[in-house]
Amino acid sequence: MTGTDEHSDESTPPVKVSGIPGISRLGAWGRLLRVPNLLTVGGDPLAGYCLATGLAAAQGDPPAGPSPIAAIFASLLFYAGGLIHNDLSDLAEDRRDRPARPLPAGHISTPVAQAVMLLCFAGAIATLKLAYQHYTPLAIGAALLLAILLYNRVTKSLATTGQPSKNNGCRGGSEATATMLEKSGRHGWMLQAMRFLGPVNMGLCRGLSLLLGCAVVPGFLPDSLLIPLAAAGGATLYIAAVTAAAAGEVRTGVSPILRWLPVMAATAWGVATTIAIGFLSQSTDLLPFAAIFAGGVISSAWPAIRLTRHAPPSRIQKAIGWWIRNLLIFQAAFCTLLPGSGGPILAAVLLTLWPTAAILSRRFYAS
Repeated sequence: MTGTDEHSDESTPPVKVSGIPGISRLGAWGRLLRVPNLLTVGGDPLAGYCLATGLAAAQGDPPAGPSPIAAIFASLLFYAGGLIHNDLSDLAEDRRDRPARPLPAGHISTPVAQAVMLLCFAGAIATLKLAYQHYTPLAIGAALLLAILLYNRVTKSLATTGQPSKNNGCRGGSEATATMLEKSGRHGWMLQAMRFLGPVNMGLCRGLSLLLGCAVVPGFLPDSLLIPLAAAGGATLYIAAVTAAAAGEVRTGVSPILRWLPVMAATAWGVATTIAIGFLSQSTDLLPFAAIFAGGVISSAWPAIRLTRHAPPSRIQKAIGWWIRNLLIFQAAFCTLLPGSGGPILAAVLLTLWPTAAILSRRFYAS
């Protein structure tokens, strides 16, 4: 998952799913899986792996552990399964309000979507279990799956309404949760606080994905928690900020605080991670990391500058896509921490994916 619930009002979809059946089916799956964002998913565990490996090498203990490929693959499966589960949870509402989406439009059948979702989740867990001898990656993967399900079932609706919707049991959560919140309605501060649970929950999915990459390196977790927690916490904060700003996609305009929130979160992420690494690993060269990360922060400021209080949803959607793509820049910064020539090469690959994702976003929704 990414910075928002990864979809928007598709009453005028950018991809017309019609014509040749094979192309129609492919386009529908591309819309369902938000193809532009797929390019940012694998970078989360890759960034965590590069961070953990680089720090271990700086401490004189270069790990000879397993490859992060399995963690990257599992992260992609979790992401794909989460997006399908997201649309399945919203199906009743989408049939009424957004009939052009792949599931309510019938371009992908509900049983097929459910089967693919289960295969993705089961495949992700099985991959982590079989690929790694230690159980930390599996435990983090299980936590990631729980966070995905919790967001789609409960906290997503809290972000926009302050309480779960009882009109759609799948999306809004359980009747018991709704009843509890209704009873607490006289406590306005409680409902306002609950609005933040959705964005934080979404951010946590990205943070756990980064942490999954750290856990691949044997012995790095749970012995050295400060640095990975600073990195994962920063990712959580950034995506939570983007998710909060994305609420403007369903209305006109974004407040000045919300549109600058991703920039502030990215700044805090970079500063906290740099301080944590510098404090605990003074031998690590942080200049490439800081330079690329600063570039990502500057890039994040561009959509905030262009947005106005009365910006239409289409412009807000483009800003959300931009902020999500900027994850590639931040991930590239972490890759520079990997010893040897591999780090810069991986960073360059991630940076080249940014324009690729931008091109794909013209045909498929990124938010």
